[in-house]
Amino acid sequence: MKAPPHRIKDQPGTRFGRLIDRSQPLDFRFDGRRLTGVAGDTVASALLANGLKIAGRSFKLHRPRGTLGIGAEEPNALVTVEEAGHRTPNLRATMVSVTPGMVVESQNRWPSLRRDIAGFTNLMKPLLPPGFYYKTFKWPAKLWPFYERLIRKAGGLGRAPATAPDDRYEHVHLHVDVLVAGGGLAGICAAEAAAAEGLTVLLAEETSRLGGIADGYDGSIDGLFLLDWIRARVAALAALPNVHILTQAPVVALHEHGYSWLVEKLSGPSGPDVPRERLWKVRARETVVATGAHEKPLVFPDNDRPGIMLATAARLNLRRYAVAPGQHAVVVTSGDEGYRTALDLNAAGVDVELVVDLRLRPDSPMVDIGKAMGLRVSHGSAPVAVGSIWGGASIDSVTVANRLVIEGPALKREIFCDTVLMSGGWSPAAQLIGNLGTRLPFDAALGAYRPGDLPAGVHVVGAANGAFNAADVAAQGWQAGEAAALRLKAGKKSPLNRIAADIDVTRDDPAEPVGMLPDTARRSEEARAFVDFHNDVTVGDLRIAVREGYRDAEHVKRYTALGLGPDQGKTTHANAAVVLAKLTGIDIERQPHVTFRPPWTPISFGVIAGPRQGRGFRPIRRSPIETLIAGETSLRDSSELWQRPSCYPQVGEGEEEAVRREARMVRSNVGVMDVSTLGKFLMAGSDAARFLDLILSTDVGDMLPGAARYALLLDDGGFVIDDGVVACLAPNRYLLTTTTARAEKTRAHLERWRQTEWPGLDVHVIDETERWGQFLLSGPQAREVLETIEGGAELLAGRSVAEGLLANSPARVLRTRYTGERSFEIAVPTGRTPALWSLLREKGATPFGLQTLERLRLEAGHIAIGHETDGTVTPFDLGLGHLVSAQKADFIGKHGLMRADLTRAKRKQLVGLIPEDATVVPAPGTQIVETPAASPPRRTSGHITSSGFSPAAGRAVALALIANGRSRIGKTVTFFHAGEARQAQVTEPGFLKARP
Repeated sequence: MKAPPHRIKDQPGTRFGRLIDRSQPLDFRFDGRRLTGVAGDTVASALLANGLKIAGRSFKLHRPRGTLGIGAEEPNALVTVEEAGHRTPNLRATMVSVTPGMVVESQNRWPSLRRDIAGFTNLMKPLLPPGFYYKTFKWPAKLWPFYERLIRKAGGLGRAPATAPDDRYEHVHLHVDVLVAGGGLAGICAAEAAAAEGLTVLLAEETSRLGGIADGYDGSIDGLFLLDWIRARVAALAALPNVHILTQAPVVALHEHGYSWLVEKLSGPSGPDVPRERLWKVRARETVVATGAHEKPLVFPDNDRPGIMLATAARLNLRRYAVAPGQHAVVVTSGDEGYRTALDLNAAGVDVELVVDLRLRPDSPMVDIGKAMGLRVSHGSAPVAVGSIWGGASIDSVTVANRLVIEGPALKREIFCDTVLMSGGWSPAAQLIGNLGTRLPFDAALGAYRPGDLPAGVHVVGAANGAFNAADVAAQGWQAGEAAALRLKAGKKSPLNRIAADIDVTRDDPAEPVGMLPDTARRSEEARAFVDFHNDVTVGDLRIAVREGYRDAEHVKRYTALGLGPDQGKTTHANAAVVLAKLTGIDIERQPHVTFRPPWTPISFGVIAGPRQGRGFRPIRRSPIETLIAGETSLRDSSELWQRPSCYPQVGEGEEEAVRREARMVRSNVGVMDVSTLGKFLMAGSDAARFLDLILSTDVGDMLPGAARYALLLDDGGFVIDDGVVACLAPNRYLLTTTTARAEKTRAHLERWRQTEWPGLDVHVIDETERWGQFLLSGPQAREVLETIEGGAELLAGRSVAEGLLANSPARVLRTRYTGERSFEIAVPTGRTPALWSLLREKGATPFGLQTLERLRLEAGHIAIGHETDGTVTPFDLGLGHLVSAQKADFIGKHGLMRADLTRAKRKQLVGLIPEDATVVPAPGTQIVETPAASPPRRTSGHITSSGFSPAAGRAVALALIANGRSRIGKTVTFFHAGEARQAQVTEPGFLKARP
């Protein structure tokens, strides 16, 4: 055998090397080895040009693998690429362009690609059947942690970067008339026809250039060479103002109502303001799927060896990159594609030792052309064995046998070669249609799944629809574009006039669908015949799965990992269907396919997150007075996206000291707190009161202007989800305030019920959370401070809520008692908030923070959503049954509260706790233990919800939910603190009466 193949010599004027520029050599590294490619190369083509046939290792058995395909279908050549400081694993070498200085690493091997120590698992294959991990590691149970670590360490392919990348990603929203997924011949024709009718068109192509695999074929359209015709059409489309073309932008998900995801990879200079990838969220009125087809591999013993690849991939490597797969080739084909590849190889100077045609009597012009050009052809034959050297790292021969011989020794002959190129026909790449829940019927003549009935507004054309001749492909594209225009242009009755092109491209003889080869394969041969290259699933594995009762395609998929690799089974499912039909005896046309789920091709988590990462992952919301208080405290608590001051420490104070000081100040004088973050919702309309009566458990219909009430929001089950104050501002105009943490969820809750359950009610819900700034003025001197401000006295005139002017600013004042002291919530327009804050400070109000408010409400015995509630607590559990109306016919949660489980006697109830040791503050979540003397696990009866040191009481206090708690008031319960059992007395919630 000669030396490994390299790039063929430059042959000006030929069809080889169309995409490369030999005058621009590019150096890169592969597994530490310096290699040279040229401009236009992919990593896969550059490796082949440098004579490197091993591109990766399989996932399960770590068998050496070479490049199989030419694009997104590639299951073997997965690499990690480091480029310009960016390290990305699990990229397909066929889809990565070589750039100067890039570093490429193979994956799933150690210490090297050629000598992978984990390759010994191939020798253990009989011990690793499908589902072996379910059967092998069940005993002894105590070794499971060891097994688990071993399995997790073996899992995965490329390793994620050790440091977080600083890449930038964007999300873009777009509405178009027509989305065309795929920029091959069919997609170009569809876009052309739709654009000609004035429709806005988005044409999205997965690769860096339009035209699909048309460069793998010869012929002409309208008298122009096929590629020249495509270039002219693309240039014309690009010049149209109503057409937008995206390359390196596959449609990765297709959803209902014309909603699609496209992921665009941006090339060019990088920088902090330049996105690495862009996620397009597209709404299209019509969608044309023109995603082409994938060539099917053939299934025969050792069909996975490096040096065996798809015939069309080999031909395109020649035509695009001037790279030959070897020097001595055997082409195995079930259709005409193999002949096209053989003719190209022959023209490039590669010795074609034999064309093995699985068909007995093909009737095709390509066969005649091949024979006329001197190709040696064997009909009705099949490969039965592959000879390998260097530990399976390369092949040196293939054994071919007569398919007709069923009994006795077959007529075999060994052919020496260094590459085998196979073509099993085509499988439409219509998985995107499966995203819509549409089932794809199996076409027995095609040997693959193809689209059947389609949802309205969706068209599938070209090879994706089972059309593989250029005339049919172009015609379907034009027809789909015209059909989209007819649907969107209501009232246009006459058909659009599309002039048929003169297409001169050699037609194919349909490929013969085949399953396992040879037709009479033995079990030992089935165990080496791979259906799924990435996950090492063989015909033998499928036989075992069927024998063990897994006959449905979904079950077989999960039991064997069939099609679960990064390639998503693009070269797998059609062959698997044929094999499974034979093994199960089920009619192949009734063999269902697996569920095709998005994404169609792997995408990064970064592009899904888009701008929502780093600081953008949780954008910080700040109060209108942030600039005024930034220098007073750096202590912040998070409440949803809001950052709120915990307290305002003085020089030398810690947080706990500051909280106690501020709490004493509020109890004795007056304090002010920024509560602008509270949810504020205005309900307006003639049915506003009725709407609130249905939303809240509290009565609203009898409220008069100026009245305000504490209110609870319940879910369907009767559990408390939020609390706040409802106030009647005027007839048919109400205000509902809610907690900060639940404000967004409560807004969605209000709108969901308004829009879906009671759309007939005359009520509008207006979110005024950010329109109004708000302060809590609390303490014995709160009224006096408010009265010193112009307009304050008028706003306090005997009502619970009032609107008017305060310091010449529109204002709203609401009376509350959340701290246990006289309190007023004062709201003004956001722009007036800083001035009012400064004015209140001038009048003597001292600021206090969120932790101080928590301590004050704990002393008062009031609940906090998320502390005393957890989604399983009712108003009656909290001692707030008086807030549940007995008069209303209905409200959200009314029927849930009637369930027997919510009325049983031993439910947990809210109570207060006073620890015997006044200095011991039990942490929230601490369990109330009924059997303290017993060994763990101990029986518990409740837990502590809130706790802290009470300056008013001079001791530690807590709130707790305890089973039948109210009946235990005055009794003692036990909890553990720092490993020791402690006692506490059960009391009523609220501790202000206990102050010294």
